[in-house]
Amino acid sequence: MKRIDYYCGIFILAAAIVIGGSGQRTGNAQAAKLSVPNVIKAHEFDLTDTNGHLGVEISMKNSAPTIFLYDRNGKPRVLVTVDEGGLGTVAIGGDDIKVKAMLGENSSGTGMVVLRNAQGTKREIKPTE
Repeated sequence: MKRIDYYCGIFILAAAIVIGGSGQRTGNAQAAKLSVPNVIKAHEFDLTDTNGHLGVEISMKNSAPTIFLYDRNGKPRVLVTVDEGGLGTVAIGGDDIKVKAMLGENSSGTGMVVLRNAQGTKREIKPTE
């Protein structure tokens, strides 16, 4: 969980910098009056560490908002997305890049949790009716 917390922290920090606009570290009232854009538009943002390793990717892949969190070896570990039908999904990957856990909503509006063991056997947890 420490890696997820680390990358979530990076994402929150990056979002704060983007929303803040200027990226300057001044705390005075004059700095707050700087002209900054109200909206920054792009198809993709890649956040890297000081060595250039990708840590977070925020994009509109296939017209779907997508956030990937990568581990130190460049493997995607966490995916947060909303598909074209408006269904949100969070997926967590393992060392082999295969999905190990997934949380989301199916097309009938029911929440779902899917877990996979090391052999790939799937277990779906369904809500009780």
